[in-house]
Amino acid sequence: MVVLLRNCQLNNQVESYMDIPKLEILGSNPPEAEIGNHILLVAQASYHLGELIPLQEELQRRGLQSMLVAPSIPKKILQRLRPSFARREELRRKFSVKEYSLYKESLFKTVKGVVVMNDWGTTRSTIDWADSNGIPTFGWVEGAQDFFDADTGRIRSPYRKAEHIFCIGPYDFNALKGCNRTLVGSTRLRNISATRLPSDAELKVIVNLNFTYGVNSNARQSWIKGVNKAVKQSGQDLTISRHVAEPSLRLPWVKQSDPIESLFSQASYFVTRFSTLCYEALLRGVPMIYHNPHNERAKNFLNPMGAYPITTNDYELYEALKERPLERLTIRKQADEFLNNHLHLISETSPAELAADVICSKTSF
Repeated sequence: MVVLLRNCQLNNQVESYMDIPKLEILGSNPPEAEIGNHILLVAQASYHLGELIPLQEELQRRGLQSMLVAPSIPKKILQRLRPSFARREELRRKFSVKEYSLYKESLFKTVKGVVVMNDWGTTRSTIDWADSNGIPTFGWVEGAQDFFDADTGRIRSPYRKAEHIFCIGPYDFNALKGCNRTLVGSTRLRNISATRLPSDAELKVIVNLNFTYGVNSNARQSWIKGVNKAVKQSGQDLTISRHVAEPSLRLPWVKQSDPIESLFSQASYFVTRFSTLCYEALLRGVPMIYHNPHNERAKNFLNPMGAYPITTNDYELYEALKERPLERLTIRKQADEFLNNHLHLISETSPAELAADVICSKTSF
């Protein structure tokens, strides 16, 4: 539901119209009387909390109030079939409250800045509202991103709508040349480290099934069937990690799996297409294979810099899986050049502190 405040003129004072986005509060909901000037932190998926909660804590240390919110779940049944709905349901489960409080319309008058994890789709109305009211907007790159829509089949122009962008590494900093941007890194990814496998680990090939949001979805069935064939020929066991928004009716034989974090602890290899999980696997030292028989054109993972092999058909994948995987600490070291090209991993100042510095410089309380 969108509320429209009409353009009106009273006593020579003009009030501009605005579309008020519908949001719900995540976590604690303080009394309205205790909510003063604040920053809106907009999450759309549970992993966004890995950036937004440390940022909220850092803003609080500086005496700045912020509120963690999410776009409200749509009431229309057809809208609930969209991948974004599954993501927001997952986000809701992260909080123990049974009922979610709507962010009241009256609170918008004290918003001094808006932080989003992407600036298209369900956050667009919030950004448009902020823009129409002269409120600064900040977009934090959420992970691996097809910045030029090479494979999306849409014109999203990611991270070109928010006024200032927080980049997670040199790769996206360079891709967003011409935008107002700051290299801050990712708290969530920086906290991931490589550890040795337990000696009693039951190893298996972990496969990332993620053809969501309409990206290369016509390749879904052939991709997963080819991977299944190659893994079986290599004599290894296979577990499929299905993206939370992956439509189960398309492949009913693919069951829901354990969280990917626990699956990584059992992985002999990780087979994937374009995904932020590529970064997570390499940071953990998991041997990764980028399987691209469907010819993805986004350049993010097409130059592995020695970090992982790229396979383009089932036989190449089978050949790669036959090789004995390297030790995890070796994989992590081998991936240094690639990871440092894509992620800002080392600095004395945390990503949350760097982001808060920019927010404080662009907002007035």
